[in-house]
Amino acid sequence: MSPSVSRSQQRFMGMVVSAKEGAKGMSGKVKEAAKGMSLKSARDFASTKLKGLPEKIGQVGKAVGKSAVMGAVVRRIKNKKVA
Repeated sequence: MSPSVSRSQQRFMGMVVSAKEGAKGMSGKVKEAAKGMSLKSARDFASTKLKGLPEKIGQVGKAVGKSAVMGAVVRRIKNKKVA
């Protein structure tokens, strides 16, 4: 199962992968996310196929808050054993 839940999240994770690989000029949020996750996890998010994904997280199924969805994603990462 692909972890990204929206197109915007998939693009953001692509920027995180770039930051982890040494790209310069990234925003503070991208740098912060890059510090908090492994390259493999970031690549898993970034490699999500876009077909069927909504543009933004708030457009997923029921009207749920962004923080609730991101909390679920963080829990999924923590429970997944990443080498």
